[in-house]
Order: sequence, then structure tokens, then C-alpha cells
Amino acid sequence: KRLQEEGLPVKALVVGNGTFEKYLSKLKYVSCCGWLSGNALGEAYASSDILLFPSDVETFGNVTLEALSSGCPKNFLNVSSSSKFKDA
Repeated sequence: KRLQEEGLPVKALVVGNGTFEKYLSKLKYVSCCGWLSGNALGEAYASSDILLFPSDVETFGNVTLEALSSGCPKNFLNVSSSSKFKDA
């Protein structure tokens, strides 16, 4: 929201389902596509400029590996075990 307010042309794609889906889907710059798997999930990762995975409780998710294998740039919080890949 802040980036939009600053005039940056940001478009967000939210993959999956969750508590904030109803709120996020009302924002004009957000598209929620629900649960994806297989080629559709790989295409979503590959077409993204960045993956935001802001979990500080995820021990290690397949999300990290899937995004990396699809060529998505990496950026991890230092509190997750995904941060082990920051220098990879």
C-alpha cells in the first residue's frame, strides 16, 4: 500500500489462501489466485520479480525451494531457516 501511495507501479500476486485474502483481494493492485500447484505454481514464481515470504515462524518451507528453483530472486528474514540460503 505504501509503495502505491508513493507512486510506484506495484502489482502483487497472492498465491494461496489465508486470513487476509478477503482484505487483500479488495485492493486494486493485488490479485489473489488461490491455491496453485504444479506448472501453474512454477509459472507464478518464475513471472515474479520478488518473493515476499514474511514468516518468522516457518521452520523451513517448500516455498523457499520452489521459488529458488523457479529463478525467483531471494530475500529472507534473518529469523527463519530460509536465511541459510542468503549467500547461496
